[in-house]
Amino acid sequence: MKLSTAILKGSKGRNQVYEELYDGEGVCALGAACFGVGIKPKKGAVFSNNLLKVFPYLGRFSLEHKKETLADKIVSHNDNDRWSFKRIASWLRKLGH
Repeated sequence: MKLSTAILKGSKGRNQVYEELYDGEGVCALGAACFGVGIKPKKGAVFSNNLLKVFPYLGRFSLEHKKETLADKIVSHNDNDRWSFKRIASWLRKLGH
């Protein structure tokens, strides 16, 4: 499954939250990806190593943002830019994820 698909699947019926993967009800984009692939993130956690096992490229530095991993950039778009799940997924699809 592609990361973009996992985000859209895991976000269904959940509100978008910021600064954590899962607050008990809502999720951020990476939290949605966790649920999309069957991983329940810990409440209040900011990252999931289990998600990194499914999508190892999340930990790689991007070519355009040499000091940020793909996961960092997703978190930035979710938390700082307040991009919707759909917008993040669309951006990831363009990158091939």
